[in-house]
Amino acid sequence: MIDFTKEKPLSLAAVAERFGVAVKTVRSWARGVGGRRLETAKLGGKRFTSLEAIQRFAKQATAQKHLPIEPLRADYEEVRRLLSERRGTKR
Repeated sequence: MIDFTKEKPLSLAAVAERFGVAVKTVRSWARGVGGRRLETAKLGGKRFTSLEAIQRFAKQATAQKHLPIEPLRADYEEVRRLLSERRGTKR
């Protein structure tokens, strides 16, 4: 949660300019991407975020990248095995 008494508000346009992305991209981060969401708040009818909120958003993204993929591989192999059995072929 953004606490603007401790965090400096940044407009979504300022964030886009600072990080070299389109405002549309920052808005999509605010709506949610890959199960994570950039924290924003409305001030005077405009939407703002903060550098700290961006850091938290980036930290979530980094944490998700380090999730183990082995369970996914195991599931994939199991699906392949079941499909092969169903077709009557062995792999």
